[in-house]
Amino acid sequence: MKRVVLLDLDECLGSFGAVSAFFQLIVDEKNNPKQPFNIKEIKIISNHLIKHCLRPGIKTFLNLLYRNRDTLDVVLFTNHENPDFLPFLQHCLNYLITGSVRIKRGRRITLFSGWVTRNDPRRKTTPNKNIEEILQLLPHKGPFKTIMFDDTVSKIISDESRDVVVEVPAYDWDPPYECFKETWNLIFPTKHLMSEKDLIKMDEDYEYM
Repeated sequence: MKRVVLLDLDECLGSFGAVSAFFQLIVDEKNNPKQPFNIKEIKIISNHLIKHCLRPGIKTFLNLLYRNRDTLDVVLFTNHENPDFLPFLQHCLNYLITGSVRIKRGRRITLFSGWVTRNDPRRKTTPNKNIEEILQLLPHKGPFKTIMFDDTVSKIISDESRDVVVEVPAYDWDPPYECFKETWNLIFPTKHLMSEKDLIKMDEDYEYM
Protein backbone atom coordinates (compact mmCIF):
# COMPACT_ATOMS: atom_id res chain seq x y z
CA MET A 1 0.00 0.00 0.00
CA LYS A 2 1.42 3.38 -1.05
CA ARG A 3 2.00 5.83 1.79
CA VAL A 4 1.36 9.53 1.22
CA VAL A 5 2.35 12.37 3.56
CA LEU A 6 0.46 15.63 3.02
CA LEU A 7 1.88 18.83 4.48
CA ASP A 8 0.39 22.28 4.92
CA LEU A 9 2.68 25.31 4.49
CA ASP A 10 1.72 28.45 6.43
CA GLU A 11 1.88 28.14 10.21
CA CYS A 12 2.47 24.38 9.81
CA LEU A 13 5.88 23.85 8.16
CA GLY A 14 6.76 27.36 9.23
CA SER A 15 5.84 31.03 9.13
CA PHE A 16 6.26 32.33 5.59
CA GLY A 17 4.11 35.46 5.49
CA ALA A 18 6.78 38.11 5.87
CA VAL A 19 9.29 36.31 3.65
CA SER A 20 6.65 36.01 0.93
CA ALA A 21 6.21 39.78 0.92
CA PHE A 22 9.99 40.21 1.07
CA PHE A 23 10.37 37.92 -1.96
CA GLN A 24 8.06 40.18 -3.95
CA LEU A 25 10.09 43.21 -2.91
CA ILE A 26 13.29 41.62 -4.26
CA VAL A 27 11.58 40.59 -7.51
CA ASP A 28 10.35 44.14 -8.07
CA GLU A 29 13.80 45.56 -7.35
CA LYS A 30 15.60 43.14 -9.69
CA ASN A 31 13.05 43.68 -12.49
CA ASN A 32 14.18 40.59 -14.38
CA PRO A 33 11.08 38.40 -14.89
CA LYS A 34 12.86 35.81 -17.06
CA GLN A 35 15.30 34.85 -14.31
CA PRO A 36 14.65 36.78 -11.09
CA PHE A 37 17.05 34.59 -9.05
CA ASN A 38 20.23 32.71 -9.82
CA ILE A 39 21.54 29.70 -7.91
CA LYS A 40 23.78 31.82 -5.68
CA GLU A 41 20.84 34.01 -4.64
CA ILE A 42 18.63 31.00 -3.95
CA LYS A 43 21.31 29.68 -1.59
CA ILE A 44 21.72 33.08 0.08
CA ILE A 45 18.00 33.47 0.75
CA SER A 46 17.70 29.83 1.87
CA ASN A 47 20.60 29.99 4.31
CA HIS A 48 20.08 33.48 5.68
CA LEU A 49 16.29 33.67 5.76
CA ILE A 50 14.16 30.66 4.77
CA LYS A 51 15.75 28.32 7.30
CA HIS A 52 14.77 30.78 10.04
CA CYS A 53 11.13 30.62 8.91
CA LEU A 54 10.86 26.88 9.55
CA ARG A 55 9.09 25.46 12.58
CA PRO A 56 11.69 24.26 15.11
CA GLY A 57 12.53 20.61 14.44
CA ILE A 58 10.76 20.47 11.06
CA LYS A 59 14.01 20.20 9.09
CA THR A 60 14.81 16.92 10.88
CA PHE A 61 11.33 15.66 10.00
CA LEU A 62 11.71 16.65 6.33
CA ASN A 63 15.12 14.99 6.19
CA LEU A 64 13.51 11.79 7.47
CA LEU A 65 10.84 11.98 4.76
CA TYR A 66 13.49 12.58 2.13
CA ARG A 67 15.50 9.54 3.20
CA ASN A 68 12.36 7.43 2.75
CA ARG A 69 11.32 8.97 -0.59
CA ASP A 70 11.41 5.57 -2.32
CA THR A 71 8.60 4.26 -0.14
CA LEU A 72 6.32 7.29 0.17
CA ASP A 73 5.07 10.39 -1.61
CA VAL A 74 5.35 13.78 0.09
CA VAL A 75 2.91 16.40 -1.19
CA LEU A 76 2.57 20.00 -0.08
CA PHE A 77 -1.06 21.17 -0.07
CA THR A 78 -1.37 24.91 0.51
CA ASN A 79 -3.78 27.85 0.33
CA HIS A 80 -0.92 30.37 0.24
CA GLU A 81 -1.97 33.47 -1.71
CA ASN A 82 1.31 34.46 -3.42
CA PRO A 83 1.64 32.02 -6.35
CA ASP A 84 4.87 33.59 -7.66
CA PHE A 85 6.60 32.90 -4.35
CA LEU A 86 5.70 29.22 -4.13
CA PRO A 87 7.95 27.81 -6.92
CA PHE A 88 10.85 29.78 -5.48
CA LEU A 89 10.17 28.45 -1.98
CA GLN A 90 10.11 24.95 -3.41
CA HIS A 91 13.67 25.44 -4.70
CA CYS A 92 14.75 26.77 -1.30
CA LEU A 93 13.30 23.87 0.68
CA ASN A 94 14.74 21.38 -1.78
CA TYR A 95 18.17 22.96 -1.33
CA LEU A 96 17.94 23.02 2.48
CA ILE A 97 17.00 19.32 2.62
CA THR A 98 18.86 17.78 -0.34
CA GLY A 99 21.74 20.23 -0.74
CA SER A 100 20.86 20.65 -4.41
CA VAL A 101 19.29 23.53 -6.33
CA ARG A 102 17.29 22.57 -9.41
CA ILE A 103 16.13 25.53 -11.47
CA LYS A 104 15.91 24.02 -14.95
CA ARG A 105 12.43 23.48 -16.33
CA GLY A 106 11.38 19.85 -16.35
CA ARG A 107 13.73 18.68 -13.60
CA ARG A 108 11.86 17.16 -10.68
CA ILE A 109 12.14 18.65 -7.22
CA THR A 110 13.14 15.56 -5.30
CA LEU A 111 11.96 16.47 -1.80
CA PHE A 112 8.28 16.65 -2.79
CA SER A 113 6.28 14.49 -5.18
CA GLY A 114 4.08 17.50 -5.83
CA TRP A 115 2.85 20.91 -4.73
CA VAL A 116 -0.86 21.70 -4.91
CA THR A 117 -1.63 25.39 -4.44
CA ARG A 118 -4.82 27.31 -3.75
CA ASN A 119 -5.34 28.33 -7.37
CA ASP A 120 -4.44 24.98 -8.91
CA PRO A 121 -7.12 24.36 -11.59
CA ARG A 122 -7.24 20.70 -10.60
CA ARG A 123 -8.69 21.64 -7.22
CA LYS A 124 -12.48 21.74 -7.15
CA THR A 125 -13.13 22.37 -3.47
CA THR A 126 -10.95 25.43 -2.77
CA PRO A 127 -10.40 26.71 -0.12
CA ASN A 128 -11.18 23.35 1.48
CA LYS A 129 -8.53 20.67 1.10
CA ASN A 130 -9.99 17.48 -0.32
CA ILE A 131 -7.49 14.66 0.13
CA GLU A 132 -9.21 12.55 -2.53
CA GLU A 133 -8.47 15.23 -5.13
CA ILE A 134 -4.77 15.10 -4.28
CA LEU A 135 -4.56 11.32 -4.52
CA GLN A 136 -6.03 11.46 -8.02
CA LEU A 137 -3.12 13.67 -9.09
CA LEU A 138 -0.43 11.17 -8.09
CA PRO A 139 1.21 9.27 -10.97
CA HIS A 140 0.29 5.83 -9.59
CA LYS A 141 -2.97 4.27 -8.44
CA GLY A 142 -3.89 3.25 -4.92
CA PRO A 143 -4.66 1.82 -2.54
CA PHE A 144 -3.24 4.62 -0.39
CA LYS A 145 -2.62 5.19 3.27
CA THR A 146 -2.34 8.91 3.99
CA ILE A 147 -1.43 11.19 6.85
CA MET A 148 -1.93 14.95 6.71
CA PHE A 149 -0.42 17.59 9.00
CA ASP A 150 -2.20 20.94 9.20
CA ASP A 151 -2.86 23.70 11.73
CA THR A 152 -6.41 24.28 10.41
CA VAL A 153 -7.94 20.81 10.10
CA SER A 154 -11.44 22.26 9.70
CA LYS A 155 -10.60 22.89 6.02
CA ILE A 156 -9.71 19.24 5.33
CA ILE A 157 -12.09 16.79 3.65
CA SER A 158 -10.88 13.27 4.43
CA ASP A 159 -11.86 9.62 4.42
CA GLU A 160 -11.52 8.20 7.94
CA SER A 161 -10.96 4.68 6.61
CA ARG A 162 -7.87 5.82 4.69
CA ASP A 163 -6.67 9.16 6.05
CA VAL A 164 -5.14 10.21 9.33
CA VAL A 165 -5.35 13.96 9.98
CA VAL A 166 -2.97 15.43 12.55
CA GLU A 167 -3.64 18.91 13.89
CA VAL A 168 -0.50 20.80 14.88
CA PRO A 169 -0.34 24.05 16.86
CA ALA A 170 -0.12 27.10 14.60
CA TYR A 171 3.45 28.37 14.29
CA ASP A 172 3.41 32.12 13.71
CA TRP A 173 6.87 33.55 14.28
CA ASP A 174 8.67 35.62 11.68
CA PRO A 175 12.48 35.91 11.58
CA PRO A 176 13.88 39.12 13.10
CA TYR A 177 14.33 42.15 10.86
CA GLU A 178 18.11 41.65 10.95
CA CYS A 179 17.73 38.40 8.91
CA PHE A 180 15.85 40.27 6.20
CA LYS A 181 18.37 43.10 6.23
CA GLU A 182 21.37 40.76 6.02
CA THR A 183 19.79 38.87 3.11
CA TRP A 184 18.96 42.12 1.30
CA ASN A 185 22.51 43.45 1.72
CA LEU A 186 24.00 40.27 0.27
CA ILE A 187 21.88 40.68 -2.86
CA PHE A 188 21.84 44.49 -3.08
CA PRO A 189 25.01 45.69 -1.32
CA THR A 190 24.54 49.31 -2.45
CA LYS A 191 20.80 49.66 -1.75
CA HIS A 192 18.97 50.20 1.53
CA LEU A 193 16.14 47.98 2.68
CA MET A 194 12.90 49.60 3.80
CA SER A 195 12.32 50.01 7.52
CA GLU A 196 11.06 47.19 9.73
CA LYS A 197 7.74 49.01 10.10
CA ASP A 198 7.26 49.22 6.32
CA LEU A 199 8.22 45.57 5.86
CA ILE A 200 5.59 44.54 8.41
CA LYS A 201 3.02 46.64 6.57
CA MET A 202 3.88 44.82 3.32
CA ASP A 203 3.29 41.51 5.05
CA GLU A 204 -0.11 42.65 6.30
CA ASP A 205 -1.21 43.34 2.70
CA TYR A 206 -1.11 39.61 1.95
CA GLU A 207 -3.53 36.90 3.10
CA TYR A 208 -2.29 33.50 4.21
CA MET A 209 -4.48 30.51 4.99
